[in-house]
Amino acid sequence: MRPVDLYLKRRAGTTNKMLVYAVPADVQPFLAGSRKYVRKSTGTADLNAARRVAAELVARYERDFDDRRRNAVMALRSAPPAATAQRMPNHNDLHEEAKRVRGLSLHGFGHVARLARGFVA
Repeated sequence: MRPVDLYLKRRAGTTNKMLVYAVPADVQPFLAGSRKYVRKSTGTADLNAARRVAAELVARYERDFDDRRRNAVMALRSAPPAATAQRMPNHNDLHEEAKRVRGLSLHGFGHVARLARGFVA
């Protein structure tokens, strides 16, 4: 049995052969609907002709998968760097901010949570 025969299936309701080809997992996110398989009719019931058409389709799909991988890598390289993560303010930071903004002291008032959410009272 030839390798391309593994992907040839008989279409339901017709004698034509269909190519059912697995999409590599790393390419699936770049296809519409994250498809796991691509399906395409060979347009013929003749096994030898279906093999030739399927071999061409497989080559076309592999080129397309390689292009999608290459485009994904290029997009990652050209993307701006991710914003650096800011550290969460601690109690002392919030205390200093409150003093700076309104001359408040946080001791004994429990305003830390409100300041952390952006409310200064």
